[in-house]
Amino acid sequence: MRSIETFATDALVHGLERSVAFTVVFLVVGAFWLLLRKRLGSHAGSLLFLLPLCVLVVPVERWIPNPWSGGNPIERAALSWLPQTEQAPLIDPTTEGFLDFGPREAPATAALQNKPKESGAQTPALPQWQVVLFLTWILGLGAFVARLILRQRSIPELLESAQLVGPSELPFDVDDALSEAKVTRPLLILESPEFDSPVLWTGSVPGKFVEAEARRKTATIIIPEGLTLRLSALELRWVLLHELAHLARRDHLIELFQRLVGAAFCFHPLVWVTNRISRGYRELACDDSALARCAKTDRKQCARALFEVVAHASALAQSPTGQHHRTTHAMSSLFLSKNLTRKRIMRLIEIDRPLARGLRLSTILPILLMSGVGLAAAHFPASALLEPQDEDSMEIMDHNEVDPLEDIALESANKATDWLMANQDKDGGWSYRTPSPKEISGWAKGLSGPAFDEPVVMDFEPYHNNVALTALAVQALAARADTSKKDSKVQAAIDSGVASLLSRQDKESGAFTNEGAHIVGQALATEAIAIAYKDRMTPEVKAALTAAVAYLEKGRNPYGAWRYSVPSDGDQDSRITGYVMLALVSAFEAEVHANPKTFAGGMNYMVELEDAKTGRTHYMDGSEFAFRILSHKDSHPAERAEVPTAMHLRLRNSAGFDSVPKGAMQASIKLLGSHAPVWDREKGTIDFTYWWQGTAALAGTAAGDPNRVSWNKKLRTTLTNHQITRGDQAGTWPTVDAWSAPGLEVYTTAACALALYSSL
Repeated sequence: MRSIETFATDALVHGLERSVAFTVVFLVVGAFWLLLRKRLGSHAGSLLFLLPLCVLVVPVERWIPNPWSGGNPIERAALSWLPQTEQAPLIDPTTEGFLDFGPREAPATAALQNKPKESGAQTPALPQWQVVLFLTWILGLGAFVARLILRQRSIPELLESAQLVGPSELPFDVDDALSEAKVTRPLLILESPEFDSPVLWTGSVPGKFVEAEARRKTATIIIPEGLTLRLSALELRWVLLHELAHLARRDHLIELFQRLVGAAFCFHPLVWVTNRISRGYRELACDDSALARCAKTDRKQCARALFEVVAHASALAQSPTGQHHRTTHAMSSLFLSKNLTRKRIMRLIEIDRPLARGLRLSTILPILLMSGVGLAAAHFPASALLEPQDEDSMEIMDHNEVDPLEDIALESANKATDWLMANQDKDGGWSYRTPSPKEISGWAKGLSGPAFDEPVVMDFEPYHNNVALTALAVQALAARADTSKKDSKVQAAIDSGVASLLSRQDKESGAFTNEGAHIVGQALATEAIAIAYKDRMTPEVKAALTAAVAYLEKGRNPYGAWRYSVPSDGDQDSRITGYVMLALVSAFEAEVHANPKTFAGGMNYMVELEDAKTGRTHYMDGSEFAFRILSHKDSHPAERAEVPTAMHLRLRNSAGFDSVPKGAMQASIKLLGSHAPVWDREKGTIDFTYWWQGTAALAGTAAGDPNRVSWNKKLRTTLTNHQITRGDQAGTWPTVDAWSAPGLEVYTTAACALALYSSL
């Protein structure tokens, strides 16, 4: 179970965020309303003011395209008030509306728990006043809901003293009124001494009025005792039509929604205002709906009916023996305000006023326009959620300046993908090339670790299987398709590559391979298929992608993350988790969704391993840097690369969530900038995987960010200067990085091409 401090933070941050969005939408809608209120119909008004309330509950503003190229200024002001903590409270969807992560729960069994953290890594608690405020809010909300439930449950008891009013006892045809109001639900009419004014009740009624199986399906209109004697047949019919209009409009459900939202956000004064305005328009709409079913000459009598209802309610409330006042405000909107009652009566006697029985098509467009503008104003893009940059980071380059290396980098990347297409297997995939003994000998001598007679193929070597190589090649070609002009040859190679992956997939388990560190190949293949078919998904590919995602989910520790085993053996690290999470993100964009708890567990594991001061995402508990395969352990020091940090930053950029812990994202950007690509075989700095992931991570930062600019220049210079330009391997890169060996040219070529395309 999460601590009360963490849960309180989640609730406070979410409540404040929704309150800000609601306020913006309300102010925009309110401005339109002030300009158009004289022309705004009652039905349109009752609908319009529900929009801000919906924004309080659901992030509706994210369902529309993002109109902001930069940060929303309203959001920037609001974010300064958000409580800061080192726990991940809430990760909001971006403008594309895409991921919603929640905090990770603790493991259920000791066997699945990570090693205990050092005492210095504990998360600080919230200030005491915030916890008290949260608990007070919870208790208040609980008390309101309990009171609401008790009052609703008391209604059947109050109705025990009521008398059934049969259709034959009324001076008009009830069935005709039901038909006029377009109500098909069974109806009861009861006369009760316990109520001051007519109300609609859709809950249970005493068994003496209706059979048990029909109680939940029957609607009841409750009329105060003696009111039928004060009203004429026409007046009583109008009162009945008014209540039937509430039933036809589902106003009882809307009222319940408003009460719950009003209780949850009782601290926000504009919520009270919105509820009051919406209820007023709702009464006006039902007045108009009932009046539209009467003749023009009868409007004065309808106004008199409302006047008599008010007078009768006042007389009952002042009765020394009655207790009617206890139910008036719980169920009736009659006494919202004297001004509203006066306005209703005056509207009823306006003979020439046009009426509508419901919402007109001509009013829908203005409502959509006002709603769109209001939601756009509350649309908060991911860029505004990032931490403000330092003064040094504000030195933005001229966006019109063209980097001369950009064209060279594009040409280099295209040469690499040309080589990939030229070396594609007949089955559409790519495979490991068996090297010659001479290549093996030369490669082994270049390592500072022990020499081997053949390349080391360990269970934990990520790219030494044909599924991983094919997936990398497909991703590189897909990046070329997104960057360059449409090329049928490139598209054909992508399709053949995906077909090869699908042919390798086990239809029952969803696995693509069981060779070596197959979880990496599984993740890369899942990501490749999702990227390649995101905009042209077919049922067959979607089914395969769904099975691949399901297989990845089986490898996650309950409440945790991933490592090599499927199903999980309880082990986990941030690098394998990064591969899997990036694959799930791509699948999400292709409309194949993993369980939200899967995202939550993975993201929160990454956050837990993050050092807010340095920006580094540690490899696992007790290990700061990612492990190397045995043959490269000494020749390529692990501290030279920041792969988990780059993957984590990619995930943050994709998800578009705030910097939690505070400042960690900017620290991560600076950390990557300080470990930019350098080609130094002696120091072991060459790591194509890191260069690819780091470039993709920095691509999510501001275009002129100095860390990104510096990184891209160094990457382009390094890779273009060391690309092989002659012979059969022209277009590839030497197999000298931290993860390669002779025969893995597909890996080096695809990874470097992906890095170059990401830099463009």
